[in-house]
Amino acid sequence: MGCQKSIASAIVSKGADYVLALKDNQKTLCRDVTLAFVEEEATAARLGRGLVPTVVAEHHVTVNGGHGRLERRVASVISDRTLLTYLDAQHHWPHLAAVGRVTSTRTLSDGTTTVAHRHYLLSQALTAEQLNAVVRTHWEIENKLHYVMDVTFLEDQNHTVRSAENLSRMRQMALNLLRLAPTERKTSLRRRRKQANWAPGYLRTVLAGTGSDRGL
Repeated sequence: MGCQKSIASAIVSKGADYVLALKDNQKTLCRDVTLAFVEEEATAARLGRGLVPTVVAEHHVTVNGGHGRLERRVASVISDRTLLTYLDAQHHWPHLAAVGRVTSTRTLSDGTTTVAHRHYLLSQALTAEQLNAVVRTHWEIENKLHYVMDVTFLEDQNHTVRSAENLSRMRQMALNLLRLAPTERKTSLRRRRKQANWAPGYLRTVLAGTGSDRGL
């Protein structure tokens, strides 16, 4: 829902740049950007025949494994002036300098493979490697903060209206204290939270940030 012209203009007016995820709330623009990458794939084959492709994209590939899956991510960026001129004439998107796509191919340990395409609007013509890094950083915020707050601290189940923001800040403080607490071996945040509740000695360690982790 953050992919709006007013938000894009506000970001640039403050001297920053945007990388906005493009979804079906911008239906015709999403269609045109998607078709641009389809065209790029189709015309890239022209190189093999000695011909010049009509749409050119820069690509960057990363491969990561862990948690029982292998993920291959291909970031692509198109900053072709002809395409941007067309998009500007059709959609009048403020400060658009490039469009991007990240294709994620995930293969699980059982052999199941899924492919997802995500498209982006950029106010700066980033390299494909930079786009890959920016998108990964965004998901790190989701995985390392929001997901932990939802799963470990059950934040989504909190329906308190007047004090929701204060409770959220307290949970974030608790999350940081648990992460900083010394441990003799690697333990999950969920287990640390339980031990802080069960073992007063470990709770004091968490609150102090120093000392023994005997409660574990």
